[in-house]
Amino acid sequence: MAVVSAKKVFRSLDEQVIARSSLRVSTGMTINGVWRNAGAVYTFAGHPSISEILCDGKDRDWALSWTTLPDGRDLEPHYHPFESHVAIVQGRAILTGAAQSKIRTVEAGDFIRIPPWCLHGFRCENSKQFWALSWQRADRSLFFAGERGEVADVIFPGDSSAPSEPDLSLAALVQSGRSLMGESLQSDDQRPKFQFYDFANISEVVVELKSRSVIFATSAGVRVELPEGVVELSEGDALPVVGTSRLVKVIRKSPLSAIATLQFF
Repeated sequence: MAVVSAKKVFRSLDEQVIARSSLRVSTGMTINGVWRNAGAVYTFAGHPSISEILCDGKDRDWALSWTTLPDGRDLEPHYHPFESHVAIVQGRAILTGAAQSKIRTVEAGDFIRIPPWCLHGFRCENSKQFWALSWQRADRSLFFAGERGEVADVIFPGDSSAPSEPDLSLAALVQSGRSLMGESLQSDDQRPKFQFYDFANISEVVVELKSRSVIFATSAGVRVELPEGVVELSEGDALPVVGTSRLVKVIRKSPLSAIATLQFF
C-alpha cells in the first residue's frame, strides 16, 4: 500500500484533507456596537470535502469549526440560543461564567456540552494558546455573520436578548472523551460522538468509524491507513470519511501526536 502525501493530488483520498490554514477565519465582530473578541475561529462551512457530513438532510445543518485563543486572551462569558459543544484538543483553558466552588480547568480530551442560554467563556491558562473543536446545529459557525449580517447566535450579558437569570450549571456538563485513558464519551442519535486519542504511550490505534466521520490531527502528525489508501496528516489537518463504516489504523509520527474523531449520526 503506497503512502500518499497530503500535499499531492490523490482524488480518491488526498484531496479530501482539509488544512486548518485553508479555512476562513474570524477574529471577532462588532455586536450591538461593541467589538467582541473571538480569538480565532476557523469555519469548515462551504468546504466541499466535508459538506456531505455536515449537511445530513434534517432540519438544520451542523456548523463545525476550529477555535483558539492566541496570546492568552479571554473569550468573555456569553450565551447561545441553542445547544453547543466544545472539545478541548490541545493545551488547557479555564472555564469561566459557570457556577463552581473552585476554578475549573479543562484540558485536551475534555468535552463540554453547553445547553441553550448557559453562560460560558474561556480563559487561556498561563497565557498559553489552546485549541478546541466546536460544533452546533446552526446555519453558520459562531462569530460568522449571516447573509443579512445578523449575529443572533452569540449573545453577551447586557444585550437586549440576554436572559435575566442565566443558567450557570455548565461545570457539571464537562466530560472526558479520552478513549485510551478512561470511559469513552457516550452519545445518542442526535449528537455527534467525540473521542480523543493521545499517542504518548502507544504507537498506533485502530478506530472504528461510522459512515459520516472526521479525523483531526490535533497535535503533531499522524499516518492514517484506510482500505482505500494511506495519507499523512500534519497538525491541524482534518480528514472527512464518508461511506460505509470501516476500521482505520492511525500511526503516530511523534510521541506528541494526538488525534480526535467526530462521528455524525
